[in-house]
Amino acid sequence: MVIEGVEFVELRPGYYRMGSTRSPQRGGFLRRVCDCLGLSMAEGPGDAVALATPLRWVEIERGYWIGRTEITNEQWERFDDPSERSELLSGPDSGPAGGITWLRAKEFCEWMSSRGPLEVRLPSEAEWEFACRAGTATEWCFGEDESLLSEYAWYIDNSHGRSYPVMSRRGNQWGLFDMYGNVQEWCEDSWPGGCAGTPAEGRPWSDADEVTGTPPGTFRVQRGGSSNDSAEFCRSASWIPGNRQAASYSDGFRVVGEVR
Repeated sequence: MVIEGVEFVELRPGYYRMGSTRSPQRGGFLRRVCDCLGLSMAEGPGDAVALATPLRWVEIERGYWIGRTEITNEQWERFDDPSERSELLSGPDSGPAGGITWLRAKEFCEWMSSRGPLEVRLPSEAEWEFACRAGTATEWCFGEDESLLSEYAWYIDNSHGRSYPVMSRRGNQWGLFDMYGNVQEWCEDSWPGGCAGTPAEGRPWSDADEVTGTPPGTFRVQRGGSSNDSAEFCRSASWIPGNRQAASYSDGFRVVGEVR
């Protein structure tokens, strides 16, 4: 199915184990999360939180459609004013749209919902990880060998600090591209979500209390990492918080939809 240039792939209901047993690296993944939230790092070795644990079974109760790629500049400009585009930040027409806030991504979804047979929205993080894993239970959809990541993702080791046309790296087993790297992708869920709070039926966690004391819903989950991130961020289970009203050039999204 194609709507406004966005190609959707149909995913069937299913079960999977969400999360990872791999602890985030102190000073790496965990430090970035703390920096985003304005928190200090834990001092004792027993205080570090493995953000992708505990492993838990999640059921995707209903099938859904998901974008084969991240939303591109060309697709975004069908909705937004092309004159506002920055070539320096956003890259070519076929590159992923960056600098998109969570709020603007939601507006895009509403616009797309009016253009076709799908009710379009952002994915829950459980739906995102289900799609990213494509039936696998390893750190990446291709296994445990980090050296293969450059075949599937534009990330810090091969990107030279910029994004690239979508589908210019290998896709996963379900034909989805750029699930790792290029731009990090907004999910519907409030922060903190993650494995400890994600509803077992795969819906988004939208009623979370904010860790920083800010109003609930201020921080939203981002998945997949970006072209400026290390392999630690570009894993199936990795997630970080982002302020829904702010965006860097590496903040983008893909959409999902359900037949009305």
